[in-house]
Amino acid sequence: MKKTLLFILLSLCIPLFLDAQEYLSGIQENPWLRAEAASRKAKTPKAGQEIQSALGLPFLDDFSNPGPYPETKRWLDNNVLVNNTYPKFPVTQGVATFDALSDSGSLYPLASTFPFLADFLTSQFVDLTSFTPADSLYMSFYYQPQGYGNFPNSRDSLVLEFLDTYHSSYTIDTNVNPHDTTFYDTWQHVWSASGMPLDTFAKANNLRWNRLVMIPVKDPKWFKNNFRFRFFNYASLASSNIPSWRSNCDQWNLDMVYFDAARSIYDTLFSDMSFVLPAPSFLKNYNAMPYEQFVADPNKEMCDSVEMLISNIGDEILNCYYRFNVKDASGAVVRAYDGGNYPLNPFATNGYQTHNPHRWPDFANWNFPLSVADSTSYTITHTIERLGASQEYNKQNDTVRFTQNFFNYYAYDDGSAEAGYGLSPKGAMLAYRFQLNTPDTLRGAQMFFNRVIDGANQRNFDLTVWADQAGKPGKVIYKNAKLYKPLYTDSLNHFANYLFDADAPIVLDASNLTFYIGWVQLSDDNLNVGWDANSDASDNIFFSIDGSWQKTEYTGALMIRPMLGGEIPGGGKTIKTEGARLWISPNPGNGIFRLELPEVPSEPAGISQEFELSVFTITGSRINTLPWRSQYDLSYLPKGIYILRLNTTDGYLNFQGKLIISK
Repeated sequence: MKKTLLFILLSLCIPLFLDAQEYLSGIQENPWLRAEAASRKAKTPKAGQEIQSALGLPFLDDFSNPGPYPETKRWLDNNVLVNNTYPKFPVTQGVATFDALSDSGSLYPLASTFPFLADFLTSQFVDLTSFTPADSLYMSFYYQPQGYGNFPNSRDSLVLEFLDTYHSSYTIDTNVNPHDTTFYDTWQHVWSASGMPLDTFAKANNLRWNRLVMIPVKDPKWFKNNFRFRFFNYASLASSNIPSWRSNCDQWNLDMVYFDAARSIYDTLFSDMSFVLPAPSFLKNYNAMPYEQFVADPNKEMCDSVEMLISNIGDEILNCYYRFNVKDASGAVVRAYDGGNYPLNPFATNGYQTHNPHRWPDFANWNFPLSVADSTSYTITHTIERLGASQEYNKQNDTVRFTQNFFNYYAYDDGSAEAGYGLSPKGAMLAYRFQLNTPDTLRGAQMFFNRVIDGANQRNFDLTVWADQAGKPGKVIYKNAKLYKPLYTDSLNHFANYLFDADAPIVLDASNLTFYIGWVQLSDDNLNVGWDANSDASDNIFFSIDGSWQKTEYTGALMIRPMLGGEIPGGGKTIKTEGARLWISPNPGNGIFRLELPEVPSEPAGISQEFELSVFTITGSRINTLPWRSQYDLSYLPKGIYILRLNTTDGYLNFQGKLIISK
């Protein structure tokens, strides 16, 4: 039997053998942060530049803000990633994740195989002049190594420091005019933790994934108007002879940073209730799917209920009221669920909410409204509310939302890559299974590839489609004539389009409602396609090294989305006709998009060759008319669905499409 070697390669394990089959690796760049950093560059203060007066106590942040950066009213820098996808069962919704990526989303320039300083999370000044050591000040926080990311090695660490002396020294650069002054602070080590795998960490501390740390603040020197603290981590890259396997690593998740007076070492609970995990899809198998496929069999695709984890991290029983509503693209409520109120016991003694109408909201025999539209989306908003007089620490974590998209693609993933998936050696095949409800046309695939150091995953692959044979990939239906390489985009939700180059569309008829899409690898290198650790499509992921197919050993979902339905420009040699759809990319997006001018048939002499773009609301009101150009910026518009109509100026030819702004 051929030896199988499986590696969890979140940048630390070294792939030493050529017969390695499948493995996970870290992401070398977070394109979401890179795009955000560019937009915020002009607003971000320089190091040492203060942006507000000192804060007072209490200081509290559970990182339930939308992210991806910490809130500037509490924190100075933007290195950490605020998210809800890296932590494993966080204390409350959202954490600050430390790793080896900078605030621009790229691997730190000085990253090496030796431990290096990586992310910093530095507080604003806190004024402690009105307090004394007798006021019993404590700082507390929860932390978790690894989560759904890579575990930090024992030589890596998470560190807490207090500011000892502000601007203790400086240097003056006299080579520039005016002279440039750089200030330096001195810091005192307060606490640190060494890296280890999450399972080891939990067992060693007898924990449910997160550990609470209590730090007393007693030394009189801290009671000043410019008290400041900071967290940072040391990280180290893998030493690998194959660069395509080197990327991000050493994740730590920080949660519920709380600093206040009149506390004690036993003050470990907080009067707060919160959703714990992101809001789920209402679809049984997918996070998104084509609308035509959904309406063909909605009862098959809909969940009867979803699981909502609600936590009470205090020591008192709270009266919790839960509800959700579903709104269509116009904002109209199409479903309202009232779970009523019920006691929510403390998590420390009873775990998460167990009351079925809250934990498992039931919507059996309900479907999203059916219409003649070819695409649409719904916003699902879950809310909890405390009934009674007592106040919560934070109301922001009492609401979670999910956008249920029905567009032209299938998606098992949630659009967020916590790792990368790869195969080896040359000739390895990856196949991802999807199930249609009605015959359709397959146009290509959207794929999200993680960046790898020095572009080392820029290797050719064959885009391939297989038919089903007894629950595994069978006959090859299609293989692209040209070779593809990983392409990159600037958002976690913006995938690159890989269109088929077939002379005719690939029609999946009643005999091929189950199909597989993936690639045949042409090198030993890791292509590093995005891996979503928060969704589970493992039953649909197959790989082959020697011609026999087997399921993946990992739990997660590949960020590969087959595109179906209407004609896609560039997907074949067909000619666009009057009334054909526009190709809008990225879509959905933040309103900044590209248009591909459709190829038009020969027209009578005298017909205008000039185009203009008209933008309408979903109800038909014209918003603007713009001259033709390849890229537009409508990011100033509210999120929603808009109709784009591209006409020749004399109105002879027109092309139409829907733009979804989902910022």
